[in-house]
Amino acid sequence: HSDMILPSAPSSLLVLFVLVLTVAAGIILYYFRHRLRPELKVEMEKKMMVEVLSGEECVLLPCKMVGNGKVEWRDKENDVVHVYQNGSDQPGEQDLYYRNRTKMNEDPLNTGDLSLTLKYPEVSDGYTCRVYSSDGEILLEKHIQLEVKDHEVEVEDGVDLVTCSDQYKLLLQLTNVGLSMIFCGYEVAL
Repeated sequence: HSDMILPSAPSSLLVLFVLVLTVAAGIILYYFRHRLRPELKVEMEKKMMVEVLSGEECVLLPCKMVGNGKVEWRDKENDVVHVYQNGSDQPGEQDLYYRNRTKMNEDPLNTGDLSLTLKYPEVSDGYTCRVYSSDGEILLEKHIQLEVKDHEVEVEDGVDLVTCSDQYKLLLQLTNVGLSMIFCGYEVAL
């Protein structure tokens, strides 16, 4: 019976102490990362689809989150569409293509409405809204696919369906007489 070796009490207590300390450190780390500093968790949302008819004056690209740093909108080519930081829009960071075509509500980081109004949407494109903390970490990244749809017009003679764009007011008609074009309200025979 003396063949059995029992661990000494101090080494058993040491193993138990290390185990308890490891579990406690894990709990504290989890609490710190997910409760005290929720901005460390990047919120990735599913891609959202927004549709607009061609020729519309503007479209709203939705994004919502309360934050305290910077809001940045980019297109799928990674061009800067709009930036809001330090309490105001930053037009100097904006790509020239989007100048005077975008708008956000007042004080978006405090209201939580980071939606972007894009004037004169022309082509289908992908947009990303990123919200950064004051120390530059990404808090939210939301992808929005914008689909600009052409109007469909029924034509009685010849062609069943013609696609036209209100922006250019161009409509081609194929009739028994021939091809005619309506441009800005004037019919031109071709």
